[in-house]
Amino acid sequence: MENIEPNRDELIRGIKEILSKNRCSLSVEDEKLLSQTISYLEKSKDPEKSLDLATTAKVFELLLRFFLDNSDNFF
Repeated sequence: MENIEPNRDELIRGIKEILSKNRCSLSVEDEKLLSQTISYLEKSKDPEKSLDLATTAKVFELLLRFFLDNSDNFF
């Protein structure tokens, strides 16, 4: 199995960058979704709690909600 640590870290870093720069005129709800995504990803870095299917699904759900809510800004 491929090591997912670099990809997860890059995703966390990218989301934090978006939040810090407020590039997309994010709403409070958008910021909350992205913050929750970071939280799930950071918790999954704990050796006791690996990145399981439920966590992966939750991360995808949160990101999907963010992109669907902002589809006019991205597409």
